[in-house]
Amino acid sequence: MWNMLAKLPRHEHNHAFLIKHFGDAELIKSWFDSTTAFDEQLHCDHGHCGGRRVCEMPNGKMLAVCNDDTTSCPDLHISNNDRRLHTLSLKKIAGLIADSTNEISVSKDIQTIDGTSSCIRVGHYIPRGTIRYPVFFGIDIHDGDLEGIINHVIGLDGSAILLMPSVDNISQSKINAIRAKSSALIGLQDLTNADMLIDTKKASEAFSAFHEAQEDPMPEVSCVLFPTPADAEWSNITVKFTDGHTVRVTCNTGNNRVSQVYNFTQMGMADGRTASPNKQWNLLEGFADERGQFTWDNPKANRNQKKQKQELKKVFQKFFGIYDSDPFEDYKDHKNRVCYRSKFHISPDE
Repeated sequence: MWNMLAKLPRHEHNHAFLIKHFGDAELIKSWFDSTTAFDEQLHCDHGHCGGRRVCEMPNGKMLAVCNDDTTSCPDLHISNNDRRLHTLSLKKIAGLIADSTNEISVSKDIQTIDGTSSCIRVGHYIPRGTIRYPVFFGIDIHDGDLEGIINHVIGLDGSAILLMPSVDNISQSKINAIRAKSSALIGLQDLTNADMLIDTKKASEAFSAFHEAQEDPMPEVSCVLFPTPADAEWSNITVKFTDGHTVRVTCNTGNNRVSQVYNFTQMGMADGRTASPNKQWNLLEGFADERGQFTWDNPKANRNQKKQKQELKKVFQKFFGIYDSDPFEDYKDHKNRVCYRSKFHISPDE
């Protein structure tokens, strides 16, 4: 079906055309909007039907294609509704794609693109935390549409996913141009199966492979990656020490709950020389001792704690995949001294 959609000969079609090519499928017909224009060439004469051989069935509701060998086609009237031209609605298809990929963390946010009428933003793929990639759907209906779609994607500041019905007729040079921007071009015909227009397993594998191929935003930080639910905030996270070397990390967004135990090495806070907990881990323990605060009265306070807090921030941003905000905030104590407070919940080993 996606392959057939990629080969549509023009932007506007009459009702008869839709049924001839797609059958009486309500899903397919729902992707087209009726216009006020009529196809003046569509008519039915004795013996033939205007070259397209489309006529109305006696029940007045269905259309059929006349048999090529017929010699006695009745003079049937084709209603204005059947002659009315329809235009393909990319917004409706984008809505279907967003709904079908919701299970693989595509957040629905359908918007038209200025200057590119044949490309719609479906939403954002959020693999974990606040990591976001825009997802677009495009179809080259008019001459020059494909060029405009590709130019829009490669003109973006960051990486994106472009979905098209098929990529069979797209040149390797255009595919290379998209890949050079660390973006992905995926054919929807490659994500389908016999039962579904979009197979979520295939789509998940394709989207995950795209994310894994992205450049590491913090190569200097080495840690495992917590499976943070999409769009989680720091307030959804709880860190509880279970002993001096491990913590239980929990993220609860209401719709999704993840809880796992990690040691200081897995969280990227091991001293490379001694393999013991480093200063960032000691600072984290300090936050736990005061249940989310770190004041100058803390025994672990020192003159280098600002730098250590910055390093701990980097570790937490990469570990949780929340890059758009700081896990800590400043405040001043009763002596007007700058202290720190965590935006996540943290508690010591009790």
